Amino acid sequence: MKKIYLTTLIALLFTASYGQTSLPFAPLDTNFRTQTVRVPSYPMDFDILCIATDCTAYDAYSNTWGKVKEWADFTSFAPINNSSDSGYVVINNEMIVRGNDNPTFGGGDNFGDGGGMTQFKVKKIDGRWKVVPQGTNNGKPIYYKNINFTPVGLTIANCGGWKTPWGTVLTAEEWGIPNNLSLWHGVNFQGGDGINDGIRDTSDYTVPPGHGVFSGATLKRFQNMNYIVEVNPVTAQVIKKHYAMGRFDHEQAYVMPDQKTVYLTDDATPAVFFKFVANTAGDLSSGILYAYKQNANGIGGTWIQINDPSHSPARQRDSLMNARAVALRAGATMGIRHEWMTYVNGKLYICETGNNNTGDNLYNPAKKFNGQLEYHLKQKFPNYATTAIQDLFGRVIEFDPVTNHMRSYLEGGPATNGNALIKGYHLSNPDGIDHVTINGKTWLVIQEDLNGSSHGRVPAYLGLSNCNTGGCFCELYFLDASIQNPTVNDLKLFMIGPRGVEITGAVFTPDGKTMFVNLQHPNTANVAPWNRSITVAVTGFNILMNDNTTDLTTSSEDNSSSFKIYPNPATRELHFNKVTDVAIYDNLGNRIRVEREVKEINISDLTPGVYFIQTIENEVQKLIVE
Repeated sequence: MKKIYLTTLIALLFTASYGQTSLPFAPLDTNFRTQTVRVPSYPMDFDILCIATDCTAYDAYSNTWGKVKEWADFTSFAPINNSSDSGYVVINNEMIVRGNDNPTFGGGDNFGDGGGMTQFKVKKIDGRWKVVPQGTNNGKPIYYKNINFTPVGLTIANCGGWKTPWGTVLTAEEWGIPNNLSLWHGVNFQGGDGINDGIRDTSDYTVPPGHGVFSGATLKRFQNMNYIVEVNPVTAQVIKKHYAMGRFDHEQAYVMPDQKTVYLTDDATPAVFFKFVANTAGDLSSGILYAYKQNANGIGGTWIQINDPSHSPARQRDSLMNARAVALRAGATMGIRHEWMTYVNGKLYICETGNNNTGDNLYNPAKKFNGQLEYHLKQKFPNYATTAIQDLFGRVIEFDPVTNHMRSYLEGGPATNGNALIKGYHLSNPDGIDHVTINGKTWLVIQEDLNGSSHGRVPAYLGLSNCNTGGCFCELYFLDASIQNPTVNDLKLFMIGPRGVEITGAVFTPDGKTMFVNLQHPNTANVAPWNRSITVAVTGFNILMNDNTTDLTTSSEDNSSSFKIYPNPATRELHFNKVTDVAIYDNLGNRIRVEREVKEINISDLTPGVYFIQTIENEVQKLIVE
C-alpha cells in the first residue's frame, strides 16, 4: 500500500491561497499547552533523527560506545557529493557531563569530560529522513559517532558554531570564563558529584606546535577552555583549537566569503563584538583579533586591535586569553549577550538575546553602550544611567561589514493589533538565526531561548512564572528579510517547542527543502520522547517552493526494523510495518489510548487533527487524521 501526493497541484493551491508576499503555510494555532513540538499542518512534517541518551554513539578515539550527551544545540549539515538528500549532520552537546557519573544525561567514561559533539549520516528515503549506518565496529553498525575533544585538552560546553566555506565546522565553547579551579557555572574542575561537573583532569596543558604564539605554552587547564575549535564533519574528528581567535564566551564564528575575516559573538553581559582577520585564507590558526567600538554619534564604528604581533608571545597570549577585559579597557562597545549570526544581502544579522538584569557594569554612566542598546534603554528606561536595567526581550541587530554601521533591526516584545496583544506572538530573547530562500524571497529564521516568562515573554494566560523549571515555551519565527524596519507584527510563527525547550540550531539543506533543528533541554516531565533533547528534520518546504519535480512522498510495508505507519494521513485504519505495543498521544501531549501487540488499529473514533504514535521501543511517528 502506498500514498502519493501530487506536489505540483498542491503547490499551486497554496500559491493561490496565500500569494507570494507571505509564507504559504497555514497559520499555526497558538495553543501553547503542549508537551510536543508543533509545526503548521500539511505539507509541513518532521522526522526524528536523534533523541539524546537514546542514541548510542561510537567513539573512535577511545574505541568505546556510549549514549549521546544531552542538550543538542548547534547543527550543521555537510552534503555528500553536493546532494541535498544525503549528508552528515553534526550537533553540539552543550551539557557538561563527567563520564558515566549520571548516565541519564549521556556520555561515556571514555567520551571525554565536558561538552561534546555528535555526528551521524542521514539520507532521504521514500520522502523521509533516516539515519543510516556508516561502517561497523566488531560487526555492530555505527549510526552515531561521538566527537572526542581529548586531543585538544577538552571543551567546557559546546554551544553555537558555524560551517566554514571550506566545509569544516567551527564549534564554540561557552559558559563563562573560569579564572581558577573553583566551582563556577556548576562545573567543578576538581571533580564533584555528577551532573555538570565535567572536568576531572586539572593538570596543566601544553599547547602543541602549529598554534602561533601559543605553540609550546603551558596553560592552566581552565585557561585552555573557551575557544573556537575546528572539526571535520565527515570523519568526526577534531582538527584544531583556535587560540588566535581569543578566549571569551564564544557563541558563533561566522567566516566571511574571503575566508579570512571571521566575526565572533560573545554571550556575556557585557558582550563585545569581535572580528578576527586570519593571516592566510582558510587557515584560522594565526591572525589579528579586533573589538568593535561604535562611533559616538551611533553611525559607523572602528575596530580596536587586541593582539599586537610586535609584542612578545607571552604578552600576546595574555591579551588573547583576556580578550573581553582588554577590549572593554580600550572602550569597546558593550551589548547584552550576543548570540548567533547569519549573512544576508551583504549584512550580518545578530541575535542580542538580552537579560533579566544587566548588572552594575552596564548602567555605569562612565561606560558607553552600543547605539541600539542605548536607544532601547532610553526609550524604555529613562533613568537607565542610575537604575538597574531589565532588557527583557532582546532584539536582532543589523551590522554592515562595509560601513561598520550597527543598528537595532528588530526589537523584541509582544505583537499588537492596535491596543490589543496578538495572541501568542511574543518575540522573546532571540538566540539562533539562519535564513532560507523560498520562491525567490529570503526569510530570516529566528529561534528563541527565553530568559524568563514575566512581562509577556510567554502568553500571560498560561500563568507560567519559572523558566528554570521547564515552564517556558519558545518559538521559531520566519521574517521577510526585505523589510527594512520590521516589527514583531511582521513575524510568521512557524514552530512552538515542547514545554521548557529552547529551539536552536536551525539549518537548511543546500536546496532549502529541509530544515534540521534541535529541541534542547525540555522539561523532563514531558511525555516521551519530548522529555529529552531531540534533533528533527522538518520537511515540506519543497511543496512551498512550487517544486515542479515529481517528488512523491511514499510509504510502503516492508520488513525493516524501523517503525513505519501507513496510510498517513489516515481516516479509518492505521497499519504498522511490525507487531508492537503503541500509545497514541494528541497534539497537546495527552495519551489517548494504548494498544498491545498490534499491527493495525482502528482510528475512526479520532477527531481530525495531529497525533503521535509511540512504540514500546520509543519510536515515534506523527499521524494526521483526516
